[in-house]
Amino acid sequence: METYEVRNQANIQSYNKLMETLSSLLKGNILSWRQQEMAMSFLCLLLQKHVPIPSSCIHTFVDLLVHDNIELRKYAVKSIAAICRLQKPPRIYVEKSIDEVLHEHNNGSSTVIIRDECNPGDRDDNLWITIDGYKPPNTQAEWEQMCFLDKTFHGYYTWPKMIKYPMNKRARYTQNDMPEQVTIIYNRFIDKNFVIQSTNLMVSDENTDEINFNYVRYTMFKEHGDPRRMYQLIDFIRTLINNQINSNTFTETSRWSLIQTLKMFQWRIPSIWCTIHEHAKELLDYSFKPVREHIAK
Repeated sequence: METYEVRNQANIQSYNKLMETLSSLLKGNILSWRQQEMAMSFLCLLLQKHVPIPSSCIHTFVDLLVHDNIELRKYAVKSIAAICRLQKPPRIYVEKSIDEVLHEHNNGSSTVIIRDECNPGDRDDNLWITIDGYKPPNTQAEWEQMCFLDKTFHGYYTWPKMIKYPMNKRARYTQNDMPEQVTIIYNRFIDKNFVIQSTNLMVSDENTDEINFNYVRYTMFKEHGDPRRMYQLIDFIRTLINNQINSNTFTETSRWSLIQTLKMFQWRIPSIWCTIHEHAKELLDYSFKPVREHIAK
């Protein structure tokens, strides 16, 4: 056991030394532009959640958001997005019996629960986790207490005796209890001039007159999970399907790429999934192959 701990500490020290060395090389302006990009890409690959990221590296990532080199700025955006996700406070989990969950959801009314036998499909005891008839909570307290189930198999065949699910809230950092890594990012992003400069550079990075959707920035906030939590996204997809305006190949493939994110939850979105199938039938003979391939998936 002691040998394992010694080896583990040695690995951590080697990791920190490598990260700090790459960071210092980027700050020292002794690398060519190609070497800078290689060093930055290597730093991005080394980001992980098991060991705290050295503060010097976070300073480097933030500084490179306003660097002259567009490629370094792109790597910096990816790095900051990853760090923001890694530094999120842990979720708060609750464990309840299915009886308690249904009692709270049905306001005290009783429902026959399928436990021991396998009975797949729609039942009275699993309709509450489908999006049909879902009404969003009216208050923050109701939202935080809502039982969202991100595992697709819960309730489809049967119910477990106990369900562990995350509450819709996290512990929040304050200025007095922020980790050092979070403080570095926070202090830079409360600087109005820095935000304006970095935003202007992001806009100038676009090659066209239109600002395109940026997937990396989107993943900072995106959550896959219970369709009821994503009801606004699902309503948006419904409007895309109902939009009868003629679209080009790129728009149509983009629609179906977005629709595919719902595939794993299809049994919990029955009405919209039927709409998707009906729309797909109309496009089976679409003139462009990429659209047909997306539909086939």
